[in-house]
Amino acid sequence: MNTAFIHFVIRKKMPRRLLTTAGVLIIVQFALFKLLYPFPDFSSDAYDYIYGAISNLEINITPIGYSKFLRFFHIITHSDTALIAFQYFFLEMAALYFYFTIFYFYHPGKITRNILFFSLFLDPLFLYIGNYISNDSLFIALSLAWFAELFWVINRPTFAQVLVQLILLFLCLIVSYHAYFYPAIAIVAFVLSRQAIPVKFAGVILSVLTTLAFVAHTRHVAKEMTGKPQFSLSKGWQLANNVLHMYVHLRGSNITLPSQESQELNRFALQFYDKSGNLDYSPAAFDANFFIRESNTPLTQYFTRHFRPANDYERVSDWGKASVLFGTFGKSLIRNFPTAYAQYFLWPNVKNYFLPELQELAVYNIGEDDVSSLAQDWFDYQIPNVNAASNTIQGQVLFIFPYIFLFSNAFFALCIIWWFMKRKEVKPNRELFQAIILTACFVTANFWAEVCSEIIVMRHQIIPMIISIFSPLLIIDWLEKNDSPTEHKICLYEKKLLSNNND
Repeated sequence: MNTAFIHFVIRKKMPRRLLTTAGVLIIVQFALFKLLYPFPDFSSDAYDYIYGAISNLEINITPIGYSKFLRFFHIITHSDTALIAFQYFFLEMAALYFYFTIFYFYHPGKITRNILFFSLFLDPLFLYIGNYISNDSLFIALSLAWFAELFWVINRPTFAQVLVQLILLFLCLIVSYHAYFYPAIAIVAFVLSRQAIPVKFAGVILSVLTTLAFVAHTRHVAKEMTGKPQFSLSKGWQLANNVLHMYVHLRGSNITLPSQESQELNRFALQFYDKSGNLDYSPAAFDANFFIRESNTPLTQYFTRHFRPANDYERVSDWGKASVLFGTFGKSLIRNFPTAYAQYFLWPNVKNYFLPELQELAVYNIGEDDVSSLAQDWFDYQIPNVNAASNTIQGQVLFIFPYIFLFSNAFFALCIIWWFMKRKEVKPNRELFQAIILTACFVTANFWAEVCSEIIVMRHQIIPMIISIFSPLLIIDWLEKNDSPTEHKICLYEKKLLSNNND
């Protein structure tokens, strides 16, 4: 970002009008929303984040970045309203940066501008996500800013952009495990960049080294806490949860397991399925992470029998120790039954990806009327009760978004096919071609990362939904302008004017 960009947004008539309109909408929406939802929405992971902030942990059951953010914010104020306001406005500021970066570099047509504008600044999903005590709003904001920064790396390369991208990448990594494929996308951006070879090389190396350093530090801290190096204290739980979705189809198979712990867990699994009969526990039939969240599943039974934490720190430590054992169990089953894993977990998860569940977004405060003493003390509540205008209406408001995500993916795929078919007739300019490549890499990497790693929910698909909308719109803009000579001349004239104004 440079002074020309700031001048473009603030001083030019159209961007200034859009910025003013967006600012008014953002403030009015938030004020009305907080009248209906005076308290935050506490996700199922909220108390882990708060405990991580209280204890200043270096590793936790959840990613540690949001806990560090909560701890820092708590120094400034204990107000839950101030926290939610910051989360929401920070998210919308990142959306503004993303929007005007697209506007600045790609000069979209009026319809494209309006679709992007309304999807970013009149989106009830942002209000509900911002109201969560969860890492989602912070991660979405950082991801949008980071992805916008990649366009700067490609189109206006300077060494400063390398450093800004690096900082945003690091923040994304510590806030959410969903960013673990981001360094690969950053490398794609540097390859596409017009930057000099030494600076490209520096950007790639620094991105890789930053990621490796964070992973190494996390594994070291985990080893001190649990006795085993691991990047995530929940990875083994997730892996075991995933394979248990296919377990009903393995009954009667010869299952060989490498350790006594795995064999015991296998016995718990057999007993669980013997009691449940032929009930379908596929990812499509049950909510996300059923075998982690629910009591009396094989994982929770094993944990309850072998671990009896006396306090919250021991609970985190024991969770990580169990994760190592569960990971061994999960990896062994995947190695022995790869076809069954693909058929009964990966394939149903593909279906989940394109039509993800709202899950916690469907109900306020996971259906509870109060919060734990941990949250009560953290926010200085006099009583633990929380309330909203309605605990269930958000499910009715947000029900359309899984279908929007399905449409955005189909729209993206169709536009890519259309562009490929028209490539000989109309060749996109360098900037548009690079944007298409970068977006396609992100959407594809996100798809494989999500499908292969966990049960998919809507709140984790907001970033790819936004990203998979804007690129097809730019493709349609370009093809329509090139199909119409008059419109194309007007477009080139407007682009020249914008370029002169930027200078």
